[in-house]
Amino acid sequence: MKFMTLLFGLLGLVTVAAAWSKEDREIFRIRDELRAHMEDPDQSFYDLLGIKPSASIEDISKAFRKITRSLHPDKVAQKLKAERIAAKKAGTFIPGVNINKPPSQKEIRAAVKVAEERQSRLSLVRNILSGPERDRYDHFLRNGFPAWKGTNYYYDRYRPGLGTALFGVFFFAGGAHPLPRPLHEPPPPQGLYRALHQVRPRPGLG
Repeated sequence: MKFMTLLFGLLGLVTVAAAWSKEDREIFRIRDELRAHMEDPDQSFYDLLGIKPSASIEDISKAFRKITRSLHPDKVAQKLKAERIAAKKAGTFIPGVNINKPPSQKEIRAAVKVAEERQSRLSLVRNILSGPERDRYDHFLRNGFPAWKGTNYYYDRYRPGLGTALFGVFFFAGGAHPLPRPLHEPPPPQGLYRALHQVRPRPGLG
């Protein structure tokens, strides 16, 4: 019985994993990539844009434009220089940074590259929340996201649906009891056993 239960669970996991669409997998991939660069991995796509889940398409576009303006290379360089000046005045220690000197071109290029990568990720978020994939993302946001398990995306704990649960109940309930008699055939009456015993020849007679 334990083996059959395990087998049933594994078959259910395979079915769920095979059910992911191309769009679902793209949502999972983008989310995993974003989580690797976020201070709070539990942030949603809406949190990244600073909007509510009920935001309209126009709200999403406005929020995206507002953030990307701050990621322009000129803005990034200005911000880096301003932070260096503020750190020098406050005497703030920044590991690996000489606060007494303005940012070098190498430091500015590195900061611009980080900003460009962030803008690219936010563009993917904007596209998902502005397109038909938003319904799927909202579904997983409410019900939980699967995790990558080496070869595919799986939930940490398999949660079967109603149809699967009913099949399991029928399957295991049927397998746990002996099969019924054909056509509900009643057992032979006890009187028949006594009659057969009486007609058997006794030892030493006849």
